[in-house]
Amino acid sequence: MRNKRKTEEPLELEESYRILSAFCRTFSHPRRLQILSLLAGGEMSVGEIAERLGVSMANASQHLALMREKGVLLTRKQGQTVYYRVSTPLLLDCVELLRRALIETRAREHEKLTAGTGKRSAKAK
Repeated sequence: MRNKRKTEEPLELEESYRILSAFCRTFSHPRRLQILSLLAGGEMSVGEIAERLGVSMANASQHLALMREKGVLLTRKQGQTVYYRVSTPLLLDCVELLRRALIETRAREHEKLTAGTGKRSAKAK
């Protein structure tokens, strides 16, 4: 029984990574990240989102539909208007952590390049 569990764990883990990877693709378009940023301030209608992003309502709706389908956004209908909101604040936290990690990584890369340039300049003198 113990050996069976060991062989199942990697498959379960692999499946969870596959699912997570598919979920993360929801955030792979800059427009969708902009939408999340907008909705961090609270719910908005499709029209409000489209106007703030400077895109057509059709374009905004396309992104919103995908995000809703993947569970990233929730909706509330009031009359003819559909309002969108982020399904959990954890998603906003994750995006912010990734953004901060990117800034830190880029700063480190910049330091490496600058340090390398400084050494070359000293040798040239």
